[in-house]
Amino acid sequence: MIDVRWSDSGYNIINDSNFEMKGASTPRTEGLTPIELLESSLGLCVAITINQILVRDGYGQAEVQVSVKAKKAKSPPSRVEKFLVDIRFPEGNDLKEEYRGKLIMLAERACTIGNTLQQGAAINMKETLGRV
Repeated sequence: MIDVRWSDSGYNIINDSNFEMKGASTPRTEGLTPIELLESSLGLCVAITINQILVRDGYGQAEVQVSVKAKKAKSPPSRVEKFLVDIRFPEGNDLKEEYRGKLIMLAERACTIGNTLQQGAAINMKETLGRV
């Protein structure tokens, strides 16, 4: 579970292990915006999935960079319309082009965040009164 709290110091995002990071309401400020958090969730999921497949296939973990850019829809409601995902392997790596393509295809199928974004998920909000 993740808690998001606002205080005089701004937005704070805290996980179950009490790891805390700053949230931001506008880009290019201290902390990550909600869209940047979506982008990072998708990128991290893809990178983890690729490395899990590499380990499974006997290659071990490899350096990989996943860049994600969210494109907002121009018409209402306010939402992200699509994500552009660029997966970069270092030049001179030992992975053949065909295998890299297979990695990308498998990561697209196996990444939980990507699958959730593509298929959608129900969001159930409720109000709770109590100590914050």
